[in-house]
Formats: sequence, C-alpha cells, structure tokens
Amino acid sequence: MSGPGWIPWAPKAGDLGVRCSYEVPFFDVETLAVLDATEPNYHRSALPAERDVRLEDGQVLEGVDLYRS
Repeated sequence: MSGPGWIPWAPKAGDLGVRCSYEVPFFDVETLAVLDATEPNYHRSALPAERDVRLEDGQVLEGVDLYRS
C-alpha cells in the first residue's frame, strides 16, 4: 500500500480481442494532479489505441491512461 493509501493494481496485457473486466475510475483534473504528485513510483501513460476500453454498454472510451511502475 502506498503512503497516501492507494493499493497498486496492474492489469496484464493479453492477446488482442480477449475480454477482461475492470473497474474504471473517472478522475477530474485536480485529482489526477494529486495522483501524479503523490505516486512517485508510478508514471501515467496513455493506453495504446489498439487496446480499447469498452463500457458495459459498448461505448469505447478514448484517452484512457494507466499508471506504470
């Protein structure tokens, strides 16, 4: 567990087309700034375009970021 109380979680890249279920938080700009500043061992980066994230209703999210260690 990190100092601020976050529990790290790391999705593993699988084969394209394979479905996985995840909880996707929607953070505002201020919260992202706090996360970026308080998690020095993690770096936010964009999920590659070929790794799309779809909501249960089928909507594809654009601009999804992950924190990499």
